[in-house]
Amino acid sequence: MARQRRELFKDNVSAISNLKFRISYGTTGNQSGINDFASQGLWTGGFGYADVAGGTELPGTGPLQIANPDLKWESTEQFSSGVDIGLLKDRLTIEFNYYNKYTRDALLLVATPGISGFSSYLTNYGEISNKGFELAINSVNIKTTKFTWNTNLNVARNKNTIERIPADIPFAGRDLIRLQQGSSLYSYWLYKQLGVDPQTGDAIFDDYNGDGKITAEDRQIVGSTWPKLLAG
Repeated sequence: MARQRRELFKDNVSAISNLKFRISYGTTGNQSGINDFASQGLWTGGFGYADVAGGTELPGTGPLQIANPDLKWESTEQFSSGVDIGLLKDRLTIEFNYYNKYTRDALLLVATPGISGFSSYLTNYGEISNKGFELAINSVNIKTTKFTWNTNLNVARNKNTIERIPADIPFAGRDLIRLQQGSSLYSYWLYKQLGVDPQTGDAIFDDYNGDGKITAEDRQIVGSTWPKLLAG
């Protein structure tokens, strides 16, 4: 029995032509969206005096950008691990990767009150996590001097979550997409349809705040722009 076990183990080992394990951890900075003067209060020319006769022809300057002296890079910590397996002289290969990313001081355009004269400003606003895996399976089914047949399968999933944000941020026209703590980036903020009234044919919406009426206060996160799974 012991000899049989040794031979079975030997056969299994000989079938493995490649085996690699990977693990990594690191922190990187990102300045995407930050130009050379993004933290400065900027002014621009081309403004006239609209309340003075002929004022539009007079030269003038006006504010272009709100200053944010505390603006800095966002930082991302990432842990990654994976394994590569080759079988039957690499006729069948399997690659699996797992990652966990956490971003702090995320760079976002935040809306400002209209009385300020600006619509938004760039600031470090919140924390975001991304967790997921990637799986790839490749096989060489037939390989001759005149004909080769390969197949490839890949599957990936990413779970994105806004871990911390001081306040909700509308992101698109008519406030259809919103950034909200606990949900994914770019989530749809809509009325949740529960079904259709068989008597009238009218849509039935969720009374989210329970006040017996369907109003703008009943809008809620109903999904996101992120796919649940990617495969090919």
